[in-house]
Amino acid sequence: MDQQRLIDWLAKHPIFKSQDLKAYLKSERMTYMHLKRLLKDEKIQKLPFNLYGVLNHDGKLITSVEDIACGVNDDAYIVGLYACRFHGIIVDDLDTIMIGVEKAFKSVEIEGVLFKPKQEPKRAHLVEAEGRRYTAYLDTVLDLIEYVDKWLSLDTFLIALSSACVLKTEDLLARLAKRNKHILYQKCGFLAEIGQLKVTNQPVFINACLKQIGGSSRFFSKEAKNTGTYVKKWQMVVPESLFHQ
Repeated sequence: MDQQRLIDWLAKHPIFKSQDLKAYLKSERMTYMHLKRLLKDEKIQKLPFNLYGVLNHDGKLITSVEDIACGVNDDAYIVGLYACRFHGIIVDDLDTIMIGVEKAFKSVEIEGVLFKPKQEPKRAHLVEAEGRRYTAYLDTVLDLIEYVDKWLSLDTFLIALSSACVLKTEDLLARLAKRNKHILYQKCGFLAEIGQLKVTNQPVFINACLKQIGGSSRFFSKEAKNTGTYVKKWQMVVPESLFHQ
């Protein structure tokens, strides 16, 4: 095979699986030979998830961790803080990338970033752009609120939330209804009431949330268990620091 043709193919496929190269070469034997030679010459690097990444002249991967995450399988997508970045929501430097998958995998580190699965049914609303898949804007904001304890400190959470756009009340309520979690209604309603979650129709949103909070008292976050104040209206213990924003 013409060497230049292979170089051109690699330039268009900075991350690939052996079956991708096999489909191009139409030969299992040639695929094995080229992979072996490319690895020996340090032109490519073998990665987890049966992936290969093309290396530059300095021996560095030319692909990004986001592209690797979406290459885990044909349906994998980015969830959480890395998804926030795609949407322009402010988050700190990240050392973990959450990947939405139906079948979990063992967490693994690549390029100094921990690849961690979030096992769940495939989301109905995803953004697909430039070969990358990630959660839609509304879901990304709701994930941020729902999993604040797992992903962020309260201070960094509030910075992220303050950078989010104004959300359309009808769309947000529809998405909350699909999740159907009392605690999420409590958190979102309270945050909207104190102005931290920006919605187009605050009174309508707050009233709708109040009807869905259930009959149990809950904690906003782990911090609330130590320095929290009970808010009767929302049947929720809220971190003291939230009252001083």
